[in-house]
Amino acid sequence: MALGLDPTCYPIARMFPTTPGDQVVTVVFTPPGAGRRNVVVLATSCAGIGRCAGAAGTTCIPANQARGSVDLEVLDTQHLRFRFPNTDGGFRAASDGLTLAGPATVAVTRARDPLPCALVTRSCAEVAGSAALLACAGAACLLLART
Repeated sequence: MALGLDPTCYPIARMFPTTPGDQVVTVVFTPPGAGRRNVVVLATSCAGIGRCAGAAGTTCIPANQARGSVDLEVLDTQHLRFRFPNTDGGFRAASDGLTLAGPATVAVTRARDPLPCALVTRSCAEVAGSAALLACAGAACLLLART
């Protein structure tokens, strides 16, 4: 998935750091019904990645670990591309082919900042003013997402 910052949607100038390891992508899955949301983080290092209180679970998936694998890539300061995280290993049996599914919110933060755990209970629009949030795609117009 490729993400591009759209300054017409969010008036505060934001840029992606040019090194993939300087940011993390957080995907918050909303289950059907009244279940608790699951948080999946894609980062080049899972060391120090925290947990989101109130979530059913917080899982970190290491990015860019295998030789030649590009799971998280900065195209330029306005565009980021990432491989949507495979959650089969973190949901029931690792080889059952079942994954987390449903509506998802995608957020990008700096690696040194806390996870955007407010998204477990709030929308992108409600947390848009957060200094740590570089981008957020959900119901609000904060960035342009292309596949």
